[in-house]
Amino acid sequence: MPPGPPAHLRLSALQASASLFPPVLPEMTPESLAAAANQYKQPAPPPTLPLLQLPGRHQEPFRPASTVHVVDDSGDYSDTDGSVADEEEDTNAVAGPSCPLHRRWPGRGEHVSTSDESARTKRMSEPELARVVDDLAILVRREFDCWVESCWNEAFHHVFTHSIPAFIISLILAGASPQSMRRQIVHGGPQLNKLFMTEMLRNLHFEMERRLTGQLLPEGRGEGGSAMQSAAAAIGAGGLGAQQAPGTTPGLPRDGVCTHDLAPAHGAPPDDDDHAACLCQLIACPVCLHAAVRQRKTPMGLLPAHLANSHVAEGWAGAIESLEQERARRVDADPTLDIGIDEDDRPAKISMGGKGFVHIPKKPTPPELRRPQVFPHPQMTDVLAVEEHLRWRLKELGAGDPSVISRYGPSTNAPAALEGLEVALRLDEDDDQSETASVVSVPNSKNGRRVATGRVKGRNKTVKLPPKANKKPERKVYLPEEWAKADSGVRNTAIVLTFRHFVKLLHKVAIANSPFQYAGYEADIAALEAVHPVALYRRLTEQTARRRGGRESKAWSECMDRWTEELGAQDKSAGNVFVKDEQYEDAVRCYTRAISLDGKKTVYYTNRALALNKIGRYAEAEADCTHILNKDGKNAKAIYQRAAARVGLKQWREAEADLKLVLRLNPANDSAKNLFAIVKPEVAKLPKQKHEDALNF
Repeated sequence: MPPGPPAHLRLSALQASASLFPPVLPEMTPESLAAAANQYKQPAPPPTLPLLQLPGRHQEPFRPASTVHVVDDSGDYSDTDGSVADEEEDTNAVAGPSCPLHRRWPGRGEHVSTSDESARTKRMSEPELARVVDDLAILVRREFDCWVESCWNEAFHHVFTHSIPAFIISLILAGASPQSMRRQIVHGGPQLNKLFMTEMLRNLHFEMERRLTGQLLPEGRGEGGSAMQSAAAAIGAGGLGAQQAPGTTPGLPRDGVCTHDLAPAHGAPPDDDDHAACLCQLIACPVCLHAAVRQRKTPMGLLPAHLANSHVAEGWAGAIESLEQERARRVDADPTLDIGIDEDDRPAKISMGGKGFVHIPKKPTPPELRRPQVFPHPQMTDVLAVEEHLRWRLKELGAGDPSVISRYGPSTNAPAALEGLEVALRLDEDDDQSETASVVSVPNSKNGRRVATGRVKGRNKTVKLPPKANKKPERKVYLPEEWAKADSGVRNTAIVLTFRHFVKLLHKVAIANSPFQYAGYEADIAALEAVHPVALYRRLTEQTARRRGGRESKAWSECMDRWTEELGAQDKSAGNVFVKDEQYEDAVRCYTRAISLDGKKTVYYTNRALALNKIGRYAEAEADCTHILNKDGKNAKAIYQRAAARVGLKQWREAEADLKLVLRLNPANDSAKNLFAIVKPEVAKLPKQKHEDALNF
């Protein structure tokens, strides 16, 4: 290396640099430096709320047993010897399927291609096909029950992150001070806690209602589950079939059905987690399907004890609540309830003898009274995140908190901070108010001034206004003055204590009530049982299959259309047999299943209307016929059955009009002539219509 400069030259260079760059002035303290950099500091975005984390519906790979069950002619399964594949074959699909029968699933897009209309259903015997349908019914019921439980978790998360903060702000807007929130709410006693828990339970059911019905129904809140009944009616009306009726409410989720428990055992790639398996794949091995559906995940919660003897318990796969558990749950849900609690089980009263807070140890819950934990208490990180979001909302509403302002900037009245407070703040009334004069810009006016034009007593009047100065919009303070000017530490303490008290009550009421206690659960299960399981399975998986796009999605839809057509035709034939045997209740059940499979076939509706008329359910028969006549106004069979239904409802004039239309379309219809002969004298007995009524009719 070349030698460096001499030492005296390096020293002179250092002295020259010291003269050019003087040392830092002593008055530049860390505080002054922070103040200088503060003008370049950007406010942080609004805090985010914690995300919902639901337990997945992923199914673990199914390992077949060493015994293979084969269906016989009677529809029962008998034991035969079978071999189990090695463990390496269970995890490696390339080595071959681990199915005891060594059957493989068709690949994606591989469907039955034949011109025979009944080729799909003819691939299996009638008992085996019936067994597959029953297995799908079990699968769909478990999916529905687990989805109800997920809706309960979502409702809890929404109340925790949105409803409780909005309720606290509403209390503040109503005039609650920090001192009153601590004294009268946090330490308000069991009676007030019961009131809050009742309101929280209503909110939980309301939010669950929104998710079950797929839409917001405010009128259903507090009316005994009317929205639940409408959802059940939509399901029973064929809304879950291949063709959804317009305007029906979706009643099931759209995330598909996981079949990872069956696919790897039958040759599918282990990483292919398909949630929309075609029926051609499921029936490739009915034996494994029968065993796998009974090992799928079940609901974690308990079926309420009052439903233990109802029809919903027949297909229930989880545990059922005992009477002792029900009694303990009622005590936990109501802090003021006394239903024969033993003195030893009563909480000890706090002594006020000047000893301060007395620690009262909580007795452990006996094993026979323990309930499975559907979801844990919210984590402290989530609680802190909601509290920070609540402080930010109060800052946007006018609370002067220096620490929050330093993080997120001054108040901007962000719309997100006003969410859920429309009633408390009367924002709808403010939006309805409008100015009486309209301000417009006139380009030809002097100095480009703006003028306001109005109409006074039929004459035009022009008023010149001076140009407005550009002022910053004033931020509105929504909070009461007492709260806005209170000490920030006192405010934050009251908010934290009140919020955590409400979260404690919310979790207590959520775990003390079962997700399956909502008013329409029995009606929903009855509607699900009335619909064909294949139609329900298709409704669950159709959206997932559509997201694939391209030829694969089109082939899946065409194959499922053929399946539903063939199965619908079978149910229609079975219904016709029941009609001949005068078993009309069973006929209605078969025709309903056929409608859920293929809602485009008008003959299914007219046949069901005939059976409904035979058992006196005239209103339902009239609805079926009206549904068909809205599409095909000249369907003589539907018109005649509607006339028969209106005769049963004693709507004589309407029945006469339908019969006249039937005879106009088919003058040789003897049944219509005979019924018309019965209706005509009844119409003659009615009072004459007025001119206006005749026009309306």
